Amino acid sequence: MKGVYTITLSCQGKKLTSLQRHIVALEVILTVNKIPTAQLVIAERGPPLEQPFHLSRGDFFKPGHRVDIHLRYEDEPKNEKLIFSGIVVKHKIAWHDDHGARLSLDLKSQAIRLTTRRKSALFEKTTDKDIITRLIRQGGLTLKGAIGKAEVKHPQMVQYHCSDWDFILARATANGLWVLFHYLEGKEHIQIVAPDFKQSPKQVFNVNNVDPQIVIHNVELEVDIRQQLNKVRAAHWDTQKLALTWVDAQQTSVKQGTVDAAQAAQAIGADPYPLVHLGGVAPEELRACSKAMLDQARLTLLRGRFQIKGRKDITLGECIAIKGVGSYFEGQAMITGIRHQLNREGWQTHVQVGLTEGMSRSFEMCDPAAAGLLPAIQGLHVGTVVGHEKEQNPQFCLKVHLPLLEDKNKVLWARLASPYASDKKGMVFRPEVGDEVVLGFFNNDPRYPVILGAMHSEKNPPPLAMEKDNHQKGIVTQEDMQFLMDDKEKTLQWMTAKNNSVTLVSGKKSGIYLKDQHNNQVNLTEQGIDIKLDKNLTADTGQNVVIKGKKIDFK
Repeated sequence: MKGVYTITLSCQGKKLTSLQRHIVALEVILTVNKIPTAQLVIAERGPPLEQPFHLSRGDFFKPGHRVDIHLRYEDEPKNEKLIFSGIVVKHKIAWHDDHGARLSLDLKSQAIRLTTRRKSALFEKTTDKDIITRLIRQGGLTLKGAIGKAEVKHPQMVQYHCSDWDFILARATANGLWVLFHYLEGKEHIQIVAPDFKQSPKQVFNVNNVDPQIVIHNVELEVDIRQQLNKVRAAHWDTQKLALTWVDAQQTSVKQGTVDAAQAAQAIGADPYPLVHLGGVAPEELRACSKAMLDQARLTLLRGRFQIKGRKDITLGECIAIKGVGSYFEGQAMITGIRHQLNREGWQTHVQVGLTEGMSRSFEMCDPAAAGLLPAIQGLHVGTVVGHEKEQNPQFCLKVHLPLLEDKNKVLWARLASPYASDKKGMVFRPEVGDEVVLGFFNNDPRYPVILGAMHSEKNPPPLAMEKDNHQKGIVTQEDMQFLMDDKEKTLQWMTAKNNSVTLVSGKKSGIYLKDQHNNQVNLTEQGIDIKLDKNLTADTGQNVVIKGKKIDFK
């Protein structure tokens, strides 16, 4: 019968065809950059259901089991298509006097596996493309086609305390890519591609058309210019020039409706939007991110939704044309969301165009941490120094390990802060291997740590004991070379491991005292210079020796 739909459910690969007339409602939601969801409501009454909650008693819809949902129209028996595949995440029963027992199921794409645990990991000398591919395959999911352009090779990329899904989404967004879900060949596929804004419309929908396949109903569209940007300029800190280096985003090819986005941005006084990152981000990465920001802003210009007769041949990221909706809304639009709604009244498909959330132009008090390029790291962190490397180390970094990195063999390269660091001048105090150090992060980006200082602990105690009056301060090196200050004794002392020392005293016994490991001493005091030697004294000069005094004694 034309217009009548058929739902086929499978659980763990096993079909259950007898439930068609018991299905009260089905809703499937697919959205760009979001994990697909579905909700299924089944009436548990009448044959073949022998008793209330018959389905809930069995294993067919057991939480955690995979459910596949196929759809077709009754008059198209050979055109059945998979529109959702996911697992039961919520199994709910209800009994109401007016309609009896019902089973409600919430389903999530198997990509939910990527969301369940926060992780910290380090990826070295690799691209976002390779990282995303690895994470998707580790999650047991299928990747459709090649990942879009994400070719910048990162010396180190850090996934800090976030789920694999959030990390994938952040890195895809930073490269101007969309995460899409498709159902092909009987299974779910993830596709990560750059949206094609230059494609020709594949479907034309018209309010005034009589063809049920293309006529649209319940239209809600809006043009909102508040998030439009003039252009995006990105800046990074160039450690060779010691200055900000700016790159401009390429102009976007996004075109929705008839309103000129550039003129709209000018009308609201939108200056070039600055995207600033003070870490060592590659210009190519910032250029891609700034282009993505501009694209997203353009996609918020025209947004909304409309309803059509149930169709399974439209896909996310597809360009369509809309007609009969007024001059501002006529023309091209891009599908960013699809909602299939099936109930006793029929099958309707709701189509979302544009982005409901773009890069905010309301200007939050603070810019996004890590410039929004990836999940950020907050506050100060503890690390352990694991090595010094001379080769290929232009920033004079040290290798450090963060306890939160799950792989103990993975290390980060961290720059070292110093009170004085100038051109071939400065203070050089590099912490030792095994030292506990305090780490901060440029722009809260976990890829760019800086050692702010080191800490003593029970394992690594200080060389000077704690005292109430805190009179002693100083430096003691790995080989017990010492530079000590004592405010109580008013002394300043340099000392080697073998007790070769120079002591400056400003108290009652003020003077300069030199002593070596051979018990030779030279004391400069108010009494004069006193030289004490256990052995010989040799004076050798190329010129004359003059000794002058009121009295000279030789013994």
